[in-house]
Amino acid sequence: MENNPFSEAADESAAATDQKYTQEIAGFVKLSQESIAALFPTPTDKQNLMKLIDIVRNSTSDMDVLPKLADTASGIGLAAIKLIKSILIV
Repeated sequence: MENNPFSEAADESAAATDQKYTQEIAGFVKLSQESIAALFPTPTDKQNLMKLIDIVRNSTSDMDVLPKLADTASGIGLAAIKLIKSILIV
């Protein structure tokens, strides 16, 4: 089986993107970068968390959040559950 000459570059790029998401998220939430990486280990997890953060930050009221969450619930639902568990459950 032949090795893909771009595999290493792709892996490095993915790791850099993952780190960028982690740093960006840490600026919005009261979690350390280590906690974020543990709770949201994949880039998709981090993207879903960013969507959740954007919805909450850009909504004018709590009631405004609900329809937006319903529209995107499948992707961000797990992010919300993980975040709530990390805050409320010891």
